[in-house]
Order: sequence, then structure tokens, then C-alpha cells
Amino acid sequence: MRSDEILAQILDRGQMQDWRALYTLARDSGALRARIARIVRAIPLPLPRFWLAALASLGEDVDLGIDVPSDPE
Repeated sequence: MRSDEILAQILDRGQMQDWRALYTLARDSGALRARIARIVRAIPLPLPRFWLAALASLGEDVDLGIDVPSDPE
């Protein structure tokens, strides 16, 4: 998970088992949660609000109403 590009690909194209593993890792890493939040705000993803809600459930202070990039699909 050192690369933001790999992280963005998991957020974009991962499967449920990948997302569960990522959520588990993010539960224990504030730095990973910050990276996820930054990626969600910057890169068009198919489920940006899902990830913002997931971050909120982990205790992050997120604005669920922020503008996020549109997924081109």
C-alpha cells in the first residue's frame, strides 16, 4: 500500500474482499485513512460516498456532502 496509484486502483476496481481488507487496514492506520480521503476527493471513483461513509465509521471527520469528482462511467 505504499503507492497511491495502487490504492486508487483498489478503491476503483477492487472486489468486496479487497475492500474489506482495506477497511481492516484503515481501521488501524490514520495515515491510510488520510490517503483514502485524499484520493476520494481527487480522483473520479465509482463509489466515493461509500468510502467517505466508511472513513466516517472509522472515526474520521469527513463532510459527506463535499463535491467529489464524477466517475466517467
